[in-house]
Amino acid sequence: MKRAILYISIIFLFSGCSQLLLNKPDISLYNYQEEIRDKITIPDVCKKEYQIKKTRVAVVNFANNSTFGNSRRVYNSYDDYRNRDSANDKSYISEALTPIMENIIAHIPSASLYTRRELNRVLKEQKLQDSGLFNEKTLVEFGNLTGVKYIITGSLDNVKIKNRNYSTLGDLAAFAALHSNNRKTQILGLLASIGTHLIDGIILDVFLTVRMIDVQTGEIVYSKQVSSSVNIGEIDNPSFEEIVGGIKAGAIKALPKVKEDIAKKFEIRGYIMRIKKNGNRRIIQINLGQKELIKRGDKFLIYNVDVNIDPFNNKKSCEIYPTSNKIVITNQIGFETSWGILKGDINRVKIYQLVKRIEE
Repeated sequence: MKRAILYISIIFLFSGCSQLLLNKPDISLYNYQEEIRDKITIPDVCKKEYQIKKTRVAVVNFANNSTFGNSRRVYNSYDDYRNRDSANDKSYISEALTPIMENIIAHIPSASLYTRRELNRVLKEQKLQDSGLFNEKTLVEFGNLTGVKYIITGSLDNVKIKNRNYSTLGDLAAFAALHSNNRKTQILGLLASIGTHLIDGIILDVFLTVRMIDVQTGEIVYSKQVSSSVNIGEIDNPSFEEIVGGIKAGAIKALPKVKEDIAKKFEIRGYIMRIKKNGNRRIIQINLGQKELIKRGDKFLIYNVDVNIDPFNNKKSCEIYPTSNKIVITNQIGFETSWGILKGDINRVKIYQLVKRIEE
């Protein structure tokens, strides 16, 4: 019985490993020496379809759903903040997070950022507020006016403030080191004392949620909570501005965690550059790489292109239709190109065929 359980466990282990390798494969280019040089001719009317099409995106202010921030006035100290009267500082903190998210979106190659100036102009002209965008009618209206496809927004969910103080332990370690005749003890005590002072301070745990909304449908196509911890230093009475600075520092650490996920929501298209084979196995090089944030395990569908001619006016248009062939990106990723394993009919893939990234 024990032996049977062991065999079953080994089978599950290897099946899991094989599935992982299938989803994120590794290859050695040295094993693929033979080139396949079959090419398609790209019709002139279809050449524009090979360009990366940028999707317009707007970042609107994050909501402050935390209990932190009640007024616009600047507190003289953390104690002053804790003893505050009711006011309204939430928007001040929310506005501080928007540029951080805008900077992230600006570095996604297939995204076109709708600038804050343009956004504020439309909001003012249409008498809309950021919070007013989040109903179906105003979302569609905003999209039609601006050509924006997605809105990126989110919330500051929580801020935990902790005072970490290990100085007493550090002082004890230093005292022990000074009164010891053992060289190792002296060094360890000194290092412990230095270490405690390095990690002491006011610690902020910052929790944020990022959401991506399709303007045309009002659907939330992406949502994720991220968090980070920052040490704003050994400050006896940090001002409110210093606390807000810590929140911004936490957001700068946390928000880039969503960049790769959000980038996958935008269409990435390219074309096949090279084909190599080893027996019945094929690997495909495409003209997309690290510059376009391509990652190991990304999947691309291969398309055929053809010319359509209207029988009444002889007007030409480009027809694009998918094949059943896919490419799974391997570990071989350069700055401008990457190699993937072909999944499908090995005899129906040619250089210059169009590829688009897909989500599965």
